[in-house]
Amino acid sequence: MGERLLDIELMEMEVKELFFSNLISKEEMQRALTILKKEMENENKKRKGDKNE
Repeated sequence: MGERLLDIELMEMEVKELFFSNLISKEEMQRALTILKKEMENENKKRKGDKNE
């Protein structure tokens, strides 16, 4: 499970790099980062739930 969080963090860096390289628009970057943030929150909730069991 820990690897998934690292994967999401890596994706965030890659999305930002795509934006700074002018390969995606600001709107596309913002959408992608919003989705990744939501995924990170979901993963953290899942991990907290697993620890409580």
